[in-house]
Amino acid sequence: MNQSRVFTHSSHDPIIDIIQGNRHNLKSLETEGVSTTLATNIEKCFWNEDRPFSYLTNSNSGTSFKIKSSNVADSQSGDGARTILIEGLLHSVVNSVNTYTVKTETINLNGTTDVNVGTFYRILKISVASAGVLKLNQGQIKVYVPSGNLVFACMAAGDNVSNMMVVSPETDKHLIVESLSLSSYAQTPIQIKVNIFSETTGLQKTIYKFFAGGQSQYVNFSLRKRILPGETLWMSLLPLETVTGSHNYVTGLLECIKKNQSSVVPVQ
Repeated sequence: MNQSRVFTHSSHDPIIDIIQGNRHNLKSLETEGVSTTLATNIEKCFWNEDRPFSYLTNSNSGTSFKIKSSNVADSQSGDGARTILIEGLLHSVVNSVNTYTVKTETINLNGTTDVNVGTFYRILKISVASAGVLKLNQGQIKVYVPSGNLVFACMAAGDNVSNMMVVSPETDKHLIVESLSLSSYAQTPIQIKVNIFSETTGLQKTIYKFFAGGQSQYVNFSLRKRILPGETLWMSLLPLETVTGSHNYVTGLLECIKKNQSSVVPVQ
């Protein structure tokens, strides 16, 4: 017997219902990436650290992660950011199955001095939880491993939230990547890549490539890509020649729907 599922909603647009929170099994998720610098021969994440995106594979960080700012004002008694909320995932094995659960942690900053960060599998977002009189982080804040300067998350000065275009769902959730918007003004030709790492295969794949440079550009298109638990989607930038000029700006926006594994995403 064929069955159809009827959705009731308060508006005539189901996507608006999701944004407004009227679909409790579906959640709107947007993540932005901003990069204002480039470094020759470095394929970097969408952030202001000229470093690649580092990630763990079915393991947790232990005590190796540190967090610090580039400005001494970001400290417990400073005028800038005082505490940082870290949001991410924790890996465990339950009944021989890899499991990814949501984890958050609030960290007290100590300016340019490293502070220990608790155990994480993947860090997806960092944001200012409290601040001094300036109400903004005054320096660039990063979560990293000092040995090798491996960067796992980054927040630009004055933003109060990370902009790095990294998404990964917890167990029993799927992410439907609806659309991607890109805007750039780059004096250096660059390659923009959409990458997915899969724990199942142990491989990273590049599913889309774009090219920009020389003038202001904007593009928006539908991805309709499903991201499963154990998969991480991240975007990268690679200069195609020696970096020139002081204006190499790229921004991006991923619009996603996070859903329960068994839920159906409605269409208009």
